[in-house]
Amino acid sequence: MNDLVQYERACAALADAVTADEVMKVHLTAKGIEAVGRVAKDLTLQIKAVKLRVRAEARLGDMLEEGERLGIIMPRGRPPKSEIKDSVTESLMPARLKDIGIDSKLSADARRVSKISERAREVMLAQFESTYREGDDRP
Repeated sequence: MNDLVQYERACAALADAVTADEVMKVHLTAKGIEAVGRVAKDLTLQIKAVKLRVRAEARLGDMLEEGERLGIIMPRGRPPKSEIKDSVTESLMPARLKDIGIDSKLSADARRVSKISERAREVMLAQFESTYREGDDRP
């Protein structure tokens, strides 16, 4: 029952999240819940955790895109040499992904998931649940 309470709290935390750190915390919590569900052989808990993790990734992807657009996060790829600032103005430079604790794989996955419409994502997750319950594919 404790795992279900943790899941419910994580869902509420994702709904209230306004920073990438908060979303990352939910993402990590979902991965933990998924592992607990796998060990406990609780299929429903595993499915809920995977769905929560995907929703957190989509939210993170939206935040990364917005941060990049606003100049808060450095754009992907290597910046041209003309854009490299000296150490005095470096504090005014946008944050790098590694500065905010996001690896490039998670960033790419999150951005990819965020580009899928919410409705299509929910359909995809429903199909995942159906397939997973049938035992054809395990996360």
